[in-house]
Amino acid sequence: MLDWNMSNHYYTRILICLLGMLLLAYPSGKIDAADPMKVAVIDGDTLIATGKHGHTHQRELIRLIGIDAPEIGQRPWGQRAKQHLQNLIRKQGGAVFLERDVEQRDRYGRQLAYAWLGNGILLNERMVRDGYALAVTIPPNVRYASRIAEAQKRARRDRAGLWKYHAFRKTPHQWRQENQH
Repeated sequence: MLDWNMSNHYYTRILICLLGMLLLAYPSGKIDAADPMKVAVIDGDTLIATGKHGHTHQRELIRLIGIDAPEIGQRPWGQRAKQHLQNLIRKQGGAVFLERDVEQRDRYGRQLAYAWLGNGILLNERMVRDGYALAVTIPPNVRYASRIAEAQKRARRDRAGLWKYHAFRKTPHQWRQENQH
């Protein structure tokens, strides 16, 4: 039989080993970090991701965290934002790596994520920097909020993308408010 000190040390080691294994098994925020997901673009801030997870195929509606792009009905700005996002993704083979933040779904059930291209570019930030989306911070998902906000300052200063056409006089949020049915 083990005495208390030896037994306590033994259980502490086991607990540390179990915690270590748990931390290694816990995903780092990526939805499927090892494998990029093929995506189709719905609009300037929404994707449909398809990929394999185990033996099943996933099909998931993804809302990009921290940005708000013009709606398709905001002509011609919504279509331009969609085309820009499609072009960015197509240049990298049509697949992205997805990363979660604190809150994983929005009120519509869409997966909330940051999308990374294979070359290390954060798509959420790039859409704002290129002037095709606005920065929108909605806590608790704030991991890259300062990067995205800074990207908007630069885009606006440089009159990048839609900023050169004054397309954001009416924000996507304002447009949705006025066009609810």
